[in-house]
Amino acid sequence: YSTVLNLMKRYPEYHFSASQPELYEYVKEHFPEIWRGIKQRVKDGRWEACGAPWIEQDSNMAGGEALIRQFLYGNRYFEREFGVRSRTAWLPDAFGYPWSLPQIMKKCGIDCFVTTKIDWSAITPFPYSLFQWQGADGTKMLAVMPPLNYNGNPCPNDARDQWKLFKQKDRVKELIYPFGWGDGGGGPTAAMLERGKRMANLAGVPQCEFGFNQDSIDRMRKQCQPETLPVYNGELYLELHRGCQTTQARTKRNNRKLEVLLHDTEMLASWAALGGAQYDHKELWKAWRPVLTNQFHDILPGSSITEVYTQADKDYAAARAVAEGVRDKAVKKLTATIDTTGKGTAITVFNTLSWARTDVVEVKVKLPKGGFHVLAPNGSVVHSQRTEDGDLLFEAHAVPPMGYAVYRLVKGAAVAPPREPLAASVRFMENDSLQVEFDELGRFTRVYDKVNDREVLPEGAVANDLQLFDDRPHDHDAWEIDHNFEDKPLDILRAPDYAEVVELGPVRTVVRFERYTDKSVISQDITMYAIHPRVDVYTWVDWHEKRTLLKTAFPVEVLSPRAAFHIQFATVERATHRNTPYDRARFEVPAHHWADLSEDGYGVSLLNDCKYGYDVKDNVLRLSLLRSPVIPDPQADEGEHEMTWSLYPHTGDWRNGTVQQGYQLNTPLVAARVPSASGTEPPAGSLVAVDADHVIVETVKIHEDSKALILRVYEAYGRRGDAQVTFSSKPKRVSECDMMEEHDRKLPLDGHSVGLHFTPFEIKTLKVTFG
Repeated sequence: YSTVLNLMKRYPEYHFSASQPELYEYVKEHFPEIWRGIKQRVKDGRWEACGAPWIEQDSNMAGGEALIRQFLYGNRYFEREFGVRSRTAWLPDAFGYPWSLPQIMKKCGIDCFVTTKIDWSAITPFPYSLFQWQGADGTKMLAVMPPLNYNGNPCPNDARDQWKLFKQKDRVKELIYPFGWGDGGGGPTAAMLERGKRMANLAGVPQCEFGFNQDSIDRMRKQCQPETLPVYNGELYLELHRGCQTTQARTKRNNRKLEVLLHDTEMLASWAALGGAQYDHKELWKAWRPVLTNQFHDILPGSSITEVYTQADKDYAAARAVAEGVRDKAVKKLTATIDTTGKGTAITVFNTLSWARTDVVEVKVKLPKGGFHVLAPNGSVVHSQRTEDGDLLFEAHAVPPMGYAVYRLVKGAAVAPPREPLAASVRFMENDSLQVEFDELGRFTRVYDKVNDREVLPEGAVANDLQLFDDRPHDHDAWEIDHNFEDKPLDILRAPDYAEVVELGPVRTVVRFERYTDKSVISQDITMYAIHPRVDVYTWVDWHEKRTLLKTAFPVEVLSPRAAFHIQFATVERATHRNTPYDRARFEVPAHHWADLSEDGYGVSLLNDCKYGYDVKDNVLRLSLLRSPVIPDPQADEGEHEMTWSLYPHTGDWRNGTVQQGYQLNTPLVAARVPSASGTEPPAGSLVAVDADHVIVETVKIHEDSKALILRVYEAYGRRGDAQVTFSSKPKRVSECDMMEEHDRKLPLDGHSVGLHFTPFEIKTLKVTFG
């Protein structure tokens, strides 16, 4: 930036574009003289604050709400500091873009998307340079993909090639050509500017002039008539850098866990704010900023140096402390108003998801000596047990949507309603829904669906199969998984030295297997809950391999040419075969909570709580767990890791419970021991509820500039239909707004409720004002 300001004094025609408010904020905090120079050049019309998002983020792994916050906080910063907003999403170097992104961008006030990276695809060339990108909900976004690298060099040959390779040159008269010294830093050089000046009117070379991205894009828009451009409907999948869904697993886990924590914190803090508590935007920003910053496309994907991840760990720890502090303060405020009187110790359970939820609560609390029992809000006894670590585990039934219920820990034994007990040994596990059998390695040799009388695994197959592969990509060590990685399996896992039933109670049973290589330890707690129709595998790894890929595999007795994958605010289908080059290129794909393989009437989902890389071929679902590249970080992924995956058989397809199971695995119930108090609120209550299972309230927060409540609500099944959102208190006004929390359109109220109509995968933002 200092170099740019100096060059601007020498070259009056020089215009500079720079994205990423995080970098501007660094300058503002540490280099006030440079900051003043930037502000002046923006005012002069020679410096373009471009790009819109807070950082040039990875868009495959950042959660849906985080993607919105990238644009919300990024453009609010530009407006606050420079009086401008960017209408272009400038993301040249990220490694692919989800099908749901066009809708997010459009509703954040963005009308053009620019990248160059999809042109790097190794197998099937991308067909367009200028096109309409259509998202999952049907939203269309003008997209520009300049052919050459974003680190351009304004010399005659490169300028000529930029225009020559541009596929839609018959539709426009000009094209942006970003230039500068990129990797290694420094920006445009004096030599580049000198050459650029000389290409204003040079024979045999396209005429060139300095200017802003947005100005050029606006002219291109007028020239091309975007509605007549070719349409590309689908994700923008990069056929390269597929290892980025797995490398640096600790950072990826931190990202997922912080996104969930911020979801919980904002929902609870918003509820407390409606009761008069302060909603501390500044404190929450202290948690959001490091989360958004570390979603940068060379941090979250795992392609940075050692020092970056040392710093990222510190950033995440600080963010977690801030978010937990805000959450706990909100919980204290909310529980102070709830009637928690009665015998025993009150435990308030909060459900931050938007459906009534029956799930398991684990809470650290001093347990009475001898027997104990747990009472539900209606006074009935629920099943409970002491965990291996001495914590309390109990079942919470039908906790209200985005609500709470007060349970009570009481001294003395009492009998819960009778049911079939859980069963377990080191070779067997069973609940009301499933029977699972193991071999001596902890692999599943049989999974029987008792409810549907169906074998889940093919005959002779094993699941929960840990597979290791020699992982030496031909190039880009941290970035890549090669297409032929399966040709190099590693047989380095030894038989378990340890297998034991470590918990067997009325709530859950846990069988532990410990396995080893010469360098690493893998411990698995195979877990079955009485009330869940799934089997969870909590895994702890002390990893010290080099250039090794670890996956877990689940062959299932399901036949389908397509598999479904959870992405932000939507679901995308991909082929399970390798018929065409297009299909073969997708041998490793990004997803969030789950992947599912279903045939007509029956399917199986593989859920996870912190992973992003899947592959599904034929009838085998696989989840990528760890890698250990040595460039650019020789210590990548060394040390301890925690992760959980879960096998969920079901009738129908992924719409029959998979979405909810994925959320519940990722979003545990929040429990707090609270003092006994005669509050004014009943022992169970709800903030907001939705009457349709395919519509989900993703986010509850307070409006950035008022005390109104913001709700992010989306359609999750790809289904068209109506839904009713109901609030515990009668709103004064409900409006639909955009994701910048502006441009309100008032909605009719019916008492405490508002009716909404959704198209497939549509996201709506509601602004709710209470009296």
